[in-house]
Amino acid sequence: EPLCPRWLTLAPISGVVMPKQSVEIQFGILVDLKEARILHDFPDYLMHKVVLHTSDKGKSFEITIEGKYILSCFGADLQAMNRRLSGFGEKTLIEGQLMVPKEIHSLTQWLTKNANSKEDIFLLSGKEEEKRKIRECIDGNLPIPVDAEPFSVADCLTDLLSSIQTPG
Repeated sequence: EPLCPRWLTLAPISGVVMPKQSVEIQFGILVDLKEARILHDFPDYLMHKVVLHTSDKGKSFEITIEGKYILSCFGADLQAMNRRLSGFGEKTLIEGQLMVPKEIHSLTQWLTKNANSKEDIFLLSGKEEEKRKIRECIDGNLPIPVDAEPFSVADCLTDLLSSIQTPG
């Protein structure tokens, strides 16, 4: 059985610390696509207890690592996206379904309006920081900035399309 969940990394995993010495332990959290899909069904999943054992009379220290996962359209299934009228951080659902998820519609509309003359927009990568901001806009049901780089918007669209959960 693994020492930690997939989303959590620890370094170092084990070691010896002598009296009057110290060691730095690094904790890393990464929610990849596989974890995002699980978190859509179990949003309280980001919690883990790490126990540090010492040789000093068997003392142990427990550290709880937890995080709040903010729902995102990235990693969602198509039905959930089609029923959501508000941003992904909100709980407003509609009865029935939209024809096209509003997140996909928003990205394609932006590209049609602002990147019509750009060549190779799906072949070149966008800027990571700008993509993060665009993702926040999409998840929050906010407009994509007009001055966004077309490559970043196109990259977000391909990321979103490749992250959609398939049934079964």
